[in-house]
Amino acid sequence: MKRHVNGWETIARYLKLRGKQQQDLARLLHITPPAISQVKNGCFLLSPGQLATIINYLEFDEPAINEFYTELFNARIATDGRGREAKAPELPPNWRFSVTFRKSGPKRRAETYRIPLAGTALLDHYAALFESLPDYLARHSDEFLWVPEREEGLCALRIGEEMGEAALTPGSLVLVRGRSYPDPGQLCLIGLLSGKVVLREFWPEGKKVFFREASDHRGRELVVTRRGAARQIRWVYPVREIRPRDDSRSV
Repeated sequence: MKRHVNGWETIARYLKLRGKQQQDLARLLHITPPAISQVKNGCFLLSPGQLATIINYLEFDEPAINEFYTELFNARIATDGRGREAKAPELPPNWRFSVTFRKSGPKRRAETYRIPLAGTALLDHYAALFESLPDYLARHSDEFLWVPEREEGLCALRIGEEMGEAALTPGSLVLVRGRSYPDPGQLCLIGLLSGKVVLREFWPEGKKVFFREASDHRGRELVVTRRGAARQIRWVYPVREIRPRDDSRSV
C-alpha cells in the first residue's frame, strides 16, 4: 500500500468509480481546483472533517474506509504528522533480536525480529507505573509478531471491538513504542481509566494537553490538565505503524 498524507490513492480510485472529477471535490470542500492539486501532492493536510466529508460524498465501503485511514495514518506517522520525515530511532548496542530464514522462494535469506503481540483486551490489568508495555505483553501473551526492522521497546496490539472510536476494523494491528513518550503532533494509542482504548494526536499546550482526533469528526477531543491527567488516562504510547486486518501476521 502506498502512503499518502491525504490518502489520495483511495480518493482517486473512488472518484473514478463514482464518475466524479477533481473539480467536484473542490466544490465539495469549498476550495479552488489548484488547492486540490496541492492536496494531491501532499502540500497540506486535509482536516478530519474534510476527510469525513469526502468519505460520505464518495460513499466509501467499510474496507475502503479502513484502507483509507490506514494509508493516511501511516503516512502522517512517517512524516511526523507535519510533513517532515521522521528520524530513525537510535538503538542501544546490546539490543537482542531473533533471526529466521525462509526455506523457499527466490530470496532465501530474510532477517526478521520478534516483538510481543496481544489483543487490547489484555490491557485491562496493565499497570504502566510498574512495568513497560513490551515487558507486560511478553509475560502475559504467547503471541508475537515478526517485523523487518529492529527497534527497542516496539510491541504490537490487535484492535478489538472496544475501540469503537478508531477508524480501524477489529483485527488491525497497531505497532507502538512501548518505552517512549510522544512528541507534539504524534499519533498515540491511549488507554483511558474507563477501559477504552483510543487513537489520538498528542498536542501539549501550556498546562493542558489536547488529544485530538486524527480520523474523523465523530471522535470526541480529549482535554486534560497536566496535574489531573491521571484521573482520566492510564497510559499513552506513540504509534510507529498501523497494519490493516489483512496484513496482520502472527506466529
